[in-house]
Amino acid sequence: MRLLSPKTILPSQAVGTFVFILLLAWLVRKFVKVIQFKKRYRLPNPVPGLPLLGNAHQIPRDLPYLFFQDLAKKYGEMFTINIGGTNWLFLNSTRTVNELLDKRAAIYSSRMNLPMAYDLVSRGKRTLLMPYGDLWRRERKVMHQILNATQRNIFEPFQDLESKALLLNYLERPDEWWKSHGAFSGSVIMSVVFGRRAGVDDANLSDSLAVSEEFVEYLMPGRAIVDHFPFLADIPWFKSLQPWQWYGDDLYKRTRGVYKRELDQLRERRAQGKQRDCFMTEFLEKQHDSDFTEDEFLFMAGALMEAGTDTTRASLDQCVAAAALWPDWIERAREQLDEVCGANAERLPTAQDMPNLPIVKGAVKESVRWKPTIAETGIPHALMRDDEFEGYKIPAGTIVTYNQWAIANSTDEYEQPERFWPERFINEDLDKPAKGHLGFGAVYCFDVLPVPGAKIDTSQSPKVTKYGPSFQVKIKVRNWALGIPDTWEITTADLRTFNDVRYILKSEPDASHALASFYFEYSEFCASAPMPMVDALLGNESYWSSREAFEQLRSWAGTQQARRATWHSGQIFRAVRLLSPKDRADFHGFACYQAMLSLWVYSLYQTCPASMTGGEAQSAEDELRIQIDGEETIKSQRWISYGNGKPCISRSVGSIGNDCRSTNDIFAGMKSSDGEEELLVSALERVRSLFASEVTGRQFPILKHICRILQALGAFKRDQK
Repeated sequence: MRLLSPKTILPSQAVGTFVFILLLAWLVRKFVKVIQFKKRYRLPNPVPGLPLLGNAHQIPRDLPYLFFQDLAKKYGEMFTINIGGTNWLFLNSTRTVNELLDKRAAIYSSRMNLPMAYDLVSRGKRTLLMPYGDLWRRERKVMHQILNATQRNIFEPFQDLESKALLLNYLERPDEWWKSHGAFSGSVIMSVVFGRRAGVDDANLSDSLAVSEEFVEYLMPGRAIVDHFPFLADIPWFKSLQPWQWYGDDLYKRTRGVYKRELDQLRERRAQGKQRDCFMTEFLEKQHDSDFTEDEFLFMAGALMEAGTDTTRASLDQCVAAAALWPDWIERAREQLDEVCGANAERLPTAQDMPNLPIVKGAVKESVRWKPTIAETGIPHALMRDDEFEGYKIPAGTIVTYNQWAIANSTDEYEQPERFWPERFINEDLDKPAKGHLGFGAVYCFDVLPVPGAKIDTSQSPKVTKYGPSFQVKIKVRNWALGIPDTWEITTADLRTFNDVRYILKSEPDASHALASFYFEYSEFCASAPMPMVDALLGNESYWSSREAFEQLRSWAGTQQARRATWHSGQIFRAVRLLSPKDRADFHGFACYQAMLSLWVYSLYQTCPASMTGGEAQSAEDELRIQIDGEETIKSQRWISYGNGKPCISRSVGSIGNDCRSTNDIFAGMKSSDGEEELLVSALERVRSLFASEVTGRQFPILKHICRILQALGAFKRDQK
């Protein structure tokens, strides 16, 4: 037997014949499998395509959901396409979605493997795309335990606070309204998950929104070539030539970096004893993190952050677009709000008003229906076993998704689907949960106007960009629409004259900005102050008659919460300076009343300076002075966080503007004074002198109330001695 040599190698013609035979055999096998498949299964309305490619070549890269909407109009409630050998079943009606994904959820609830979104961008860690398995069950168990334990109205106080912050951001930065939406949605979910707020320019929130938007793009069918041909990802030598691999790795690293920064900051705050209770502290305290790898833990935390941030932000953007394009519903919502909350905005609405505001509740649901903002073709589900439906036989492994955009814009589903019409939901169950959240006040206190010549394209989901919003509108304050909440009216009988401020607001348009600033700072102050202090704010002085209340305040005085409260009390004075003194005596007196309660804690600082600074007492010359009624600075942020510095306030509190550089230590003589009563009288006289030039007789009952509180506080201090 002769060994093979170059002379005995098959000629090129024979090699070609051999390859042809292999290809022919593969095609015959493929053809036989297709015949067998068609005999065994009957797919709903298959869309004609090409061999091997299926329908992949037909799907446009830009706005693919409009293409699927056209297919829905042509084929009806269901149609099937093939992408890279995988069958995709699109459900185009509420009826078919309910029948399959709801009633038969037991076999339609697994997730398909999206190579780009799941394998490359998420490395198999994203709960949203995770198929049934051990990791999915463990994550679901932990989330279920913690969320059930903390879900009792957990979002409501944060939504209430952040809706007020949203109003303030509209006033201060109307040209950046779209950033305010991101801050609103981000702060609500960040407060619940990580125990911190997120401002308009929060870097980590901006990064989170950016990577989330990039990720969502790959939930679209066939968005990446590796989704068309999954086998490409399994060719080892080809990986270095795959651009989607490079991009997927980069997006994964950036996403992981966002999650890790957030978690590292939480762990640091927790180690320093400065972390508020939240979902992740509960998770860490129960040591659930030891049950997961670092990446699994990070992506589980990130899933909670993603779940409520981008969806809510995009829904708010769409609401603004709807207000500009269909302003009629705004007028109807305003009329209903006036009926419930009082004409000319006597107060802002609360969650308790929702049962009496069907148009507003309908607007929340309509904002989700009108132009679906995230995953316009739905989240793909994988059929776990063969199923039959209305004469069709659907094989296991079929990807089933709800054609969300097509359903929302179908005339068979909704009358005038292009119109933003909250009343379409009035006769339905308005208490049925709806995705997303619309902060109260956004449609009540402002006019949303289109910009002449600027097109609002509602065929695209609003995206966050570094250069601006997806469309242009103008946010304009209605002078009469900013009101006073109930809590301001019921503080004490002495403060009822404060209602006169409503007249000032209607006659003085510029006053609305100062009032909104005051309202926000007051809300932040209440969120940071202990109950005895807040209760005194509302006029119930019984708390102040017990030594325990004083002990609580004394222990509270050296905390980050106390520094935050005193900072916001100083900002209340700053808000007052935005108003001119003319005809504002009641407003000034009320502002002083609120702030004095928190500023009293400075007397405790004077007594125990070490507790204020977090270290040994320092001389006045060495201490860093923090002007709490001035602009926020890095130094003031450090003082709030770590107590590095000494709080001071402008000498001329009643002056106009924010450039008061001459400062006084609060209650400068507190430490050395022997007579508590003399000190209280002196403090009261100091307050009275600030407003003496605008005496109308109305503020004296307010100052008398301040005096009663200070006297009670002084009595506590004597008890302490």
